[in-house]
Amino acid sequence: MTREGLFKWIVRAVFWCGLAYVYFAVYRQPVFKPYKFLLPNLFLAYIPIELSFHLEETTPRLVFWPLFTVWFFFYPNAPYMLTDFFHLALRNPYIVRADGTRTGLLLPDMKMWLMFLDLAACVLVSTFIGVLTLHRTVSVLLRRIGRRTVWRQAALVLAFTVIASVGIYIGRFLRVHTAHLVTRPLETAKLLSTLWELRLVTFTAILTATQMFVWGLLMLVRLPLFVTLHRGREGRPVVQ
Repeated sequence: MTREGLFKWIVRAVFWCGLAYVYFAVYRQPVFKPYKFLLPNLFLAYIPIELSFHLEETTPRLVFWPLFTVWFFFYPNAPYMLTDFFHLALRNPYIVRADGTRTGLLLPDMKMWLMFLDLAACVLVSTFIGVLTLHRTVSVLLRRIGRRTVWRQAALVLAFTVIASVGIYIGRFLRVHTAHLVTRPLETAKLLSTLWELRLVTFTAILTATQMFVWGLLMLVRLPLFVTLHRGREGRPVVQ
């Protein structure tokens, strides 16, 4: 098995185990009822990641482009989970004074902190692996058309990230889901035609910057300096 093949199966195992954990530890627990959304959101985040694993340079054209189109519409579901952090507010995490004002101090509520762990794990895994597979998909796409350069790759990653940020806005504030493009195409198109406003531009800029920061971190660890530090001067791993 190649390194890439091993990576794919590790990612699958992480998501499959994560989905099973969220189902039994969150979805089926009455105490975490407000967080049932975590299961479908995690599953939707996994779909584009799995789809990206099947986009290869050698994939037949009649398979590649339909699969790429489906990936394109589902990809925003991966970084979408960044916005799920705000749902921690459902736990009312701050200590409240007798007069009803908040102190700014967080409650030592272990159920709340367990929910934070669950949310953080799902969000970070979905976002980082999602952005990593975005980079891979763009690389495959550019190699297929024979125009891969560093700057073109960065520009295309940025373009897809901007589109994903618009998709996050649509899903978060307009409650339009990917499936609506098929089940309610006319209604969805009419709704999307009215969404262009300053709030959308601002939100898109913020989410794009957040995702590009993640992409930048992932690219940073690929630099020769970091590879050298990891392997040591003689090419052996520093940490055995």
